[in-house]
Amino acid sequence: MQHISKLVTNLLLVSIFCFALPGFCAKAADFDPNFVISDAEATETQSFDAEGVQAFLEAQGSGLANYTAIDTDGASRRASDIIYNAAVRNKVSPRFLLALLQREQSLVTDPSPSQKQLDWATGFGVCDSCSMDDPSLAKYKGFATQVENAAADFRSFMDNGGQRAVGQATAIDGIPVTPETNATACLYDYTPHLNAQENFWLVWQRYFVRRYPSGTLATAAPAIAGTWLIRFGERRLIASPAVLFSSFDPNKVVKVAANDLLAYPVGQPIKFPDYSLLRSPHGTVYLIDGDMRRGIVSMDVFRKIGFDRNEVIDVTWDDLNAYKEGTPITLAAAYPLGALLMDPATHGVYFVQNGVKRPLYGPELLGMYFKGRKVKKSSAAELALFTPGDPINLADGELVKTADSSAIYVIDNGERLPIDSADTFEKQGWKWENVAVVSERVLDLSPLGTPFDYQQSVTQIASN
Repeated sequence: MQHISKLVTNLLLVSIFCFALPGFCAKAADFDPNFVISDAEATETQSFDAEGVQAFLEAQGSGLANYTAIDTDGASRRASDIIYNAAVRNKVSPRFLLALLQREQSLVTDPSPSQKQLDWATGFGVCDSCSMDDPSLAKYKGFATQVENAAADFRSFMDNGGQRAVGQATAIDGIPVTPETNATACLYDYTPHLNAQENFWLVWQRYFVRRYPSGTLATAAPAIAGTWLIRFGERRLIASPAVLFSSFDPNKVVKVAANDLLAYPVGQPIKFPDYSLLRSPHGTVYLIDGDMRRGIVSMDVFRKIGFDRNEVIDVTWDDLNAYKEGTPITLAAAYPLGALLMDPATHGVYFVQNGVKRPLYGPELLGMYFKGRKVKKSSAAELALFTPGDPINLADGELVKTADSSAIYVIDNGERLPIDSADTFEKQGWKWENVAVVSERVLDLSPLGTPFDYQQSVTQIASN
């Protein structure tokens, strides 16, 4: 079906989006015409109930929040009820219909829409060369009629197919497009224009892409292959199961929607486990330590520390440039690989590395971050040689609570965010068994941030 999209320009949408979340700007320019939306996102009906639609419209200052119309059964209803009921009847997402309403007539953001905007809310039945004033189109006119027909038409395409299909290349505005999802193919059947689908994608990114805390391990398979680390506003592919199992906890991987993952720009892949030995094209051997590459100053130091030549991997500068330059490893650097040392008097444990000792404020941190590593009894004299450093803190992405409280927190960019409800917890894809019990002292190392709630996570961009 052909019709004219009516929306704010791409430039305006991109500028709003980037202002709200600058880390996503690179991705906002990378619209993929082959993948506009996943089938699951287009057809789920659980994201909003009628009151959720109403609350969303009110939060955006939409004129639809106060609009009532005659529904297709002759009853007068709120716009939010009309949207929700049409979505449920036709098994399409309420969010999908909201995005369509915004793409076509800016009805999510317009506080005072005209009657023409309302009468042609979803652009249904209006071809490129049609006039909305054509009397023959009157049967498609009216807010409820538009919403119902759009939902029913899209459902028909989903169930019965249309002119386009998954994996079938077709020319759209002179550009070859091969839809990767049924919902993407159906969107092109509804509106066969690239600009319209990019507008829809931008609206979806703006309102319905869910935020995940830094440190989240995520997968959107099978739509997007692999497991990804979401951190610092980007997603990094964990390149192999060996890296996943050696450097991360695979039990903490959460299933996310494809568009949620696509919203993050792609960073450098994580190809190597921690403590890998990588040799540059110039011959320098680097030790990988988290996000750092630490050059070993000489092969004499390499041998005396006890590294094994057979474990060295030859790599390119592109591989190495994925890591920041860290402190070089010399013989003077005490415990370059790190060691757990116990104070004989207090039985307190320190993580010592490169001459710095960092205390562990709770034994639970040993199991969380130092599994399989032995604690060595030290001496007061040895410990006195090291420079005091910051305590070992909870890592981004951790789910934690204390033994005497039911409150659960997620660590995000160093802050602990209270999770507002069990519903939010489960909708984010988190697992209850991954909640770590920590001491109050450990918890207090992360300053308290604003509560993390599900609705905020999917509308935060729109509210900025």
